[in-house]
Amino acid sequence: MNEENLGNLSFLIPQTIGKYQVIRQIGKGGFAVVVLGFDPKTNQKVAIKIFDREEIAKGGFMKYLENKLRLCVRFNHPNIVKIYDIIYTEKFIMMVMEYIENGDLQSLINRNFHFSIQEQLKIAYEVLSAIDYLHKRGISHRDIKPENILFDQDFHAKLIDFGLSKENSDILSTYCGTPFNMAPDLVMNSAYDGTKADIWAFGVTFHVLATKQFPFEVKNEVEFLN
Repeated sequence: MNEENLGNLSFLIPQTIGKYQVIRQIGKGGFAVVVLGFDPKTNQKVAIKIFDREEIAKGGFMKYLENKLRLCVRFNHPNIVKIYDIIYTEKFIMMVMEYIENGDLQSLINRNFHFSIQEQLKIAYEVLSAIDYLHKRGISHRDIKPENILFDQDFHAKLIDFGLSKENSDILSTYCGTPFNMAPDLVMNSAYDGTKADIWAFGVTFHVLATKQFPFEVKNEVEFLN
């Protein structure tokens, strides 16, 4: 076992989680760590996100997490990350998911990774296919951004992070998302259509993919929101 100290988090990561063998830590956040695991039954690598129940409860994010888990297990689309298993223990909630090895779009852009025009259009098609899948089921993602688009070994795009997603999303009023990708209606704190807000956020994301910059000139989020 390895002890991880992540801000307020300090706990032992076991060598096995259910049927999965733990290989190493590959990520961390305020309320969770992500480890690379191995499923001996399928002979495949998996990613396991380990949420600390106590820290999530302290931060008031349990509802956010429950919403994320409830939605994710229902999805079946080639461009949405697959959830294989949810494991509950007294101290932790663990989400076992598809391991996406080539990282996220924002990280690749930051490293000046070059996407050809054909590759950009392929990414756009795949992300829009995932968004369309959600919208046809009455779900808006509400946090479309480069950080939430991952790439598998064949560089197919995979949409992730459904904690802010909302069902029955025709008219919404909750202020959420990432400022630079927010539709004007959200910035003005007015009622908005969640599906249209997703399309706006996708447009900003595609502009960043194609040009390596946002479609507006601001220095920081405060300036943008003002």
